[in-house]
Amino acid sequence: MLVLAMVARGGAVLVESHEPEQERFVSAATAILAKIDPVAAPRLSYAYEQWLFHYMADDDGLVYLVVADAAMGRRIPFAFLSEVKKAYHATPGAPAAFQAPLDALRRECQAHPDADPIQRAQAELGNVKDVITRNVEQILIWRSGAAP
Repeated sequence: MLVLAMVARGGAVLVESHEPEQERFVSAATAILAKIDPVAAPRLSYAYEQWLFHYMADDDGLVYLVVADAAMGRRIPFAFLSEVKKAYHATPGAPAAFQAPLDALRRECQAHPDADPIQRAQAELGNVKDVITRNVEQILIWRSGAAP
């Protein structure tokens, strides 16, 4: 679950996206933004309880930050941040014109938690493994002469 997304420069938030009930994350994210050294660590995650604050910085001095449930891991949030970065640079008039695209990106990721192709492939492999296991068990039962 992505609860907050923001774009900042020099610790100042340019645009943010979150649901009203997630307002509590804004002050924590702002405090983290103030401590970021984009040159020393252009990509990093901070943990707080069950939440991870992920950020990536670019060469233009922009910092893209997302707060996600720790259960999401790192791959999906950083893929989301890459999409935010790409969309931000493609939006004329950003940051003022970027509020709606940022909201849409965050909601799209929320609506499709299975969007991670690696997790989807792992789930499909798990299903194939289950089918193969059942088939092998049935063959062994058949060969032993017992009825299934």
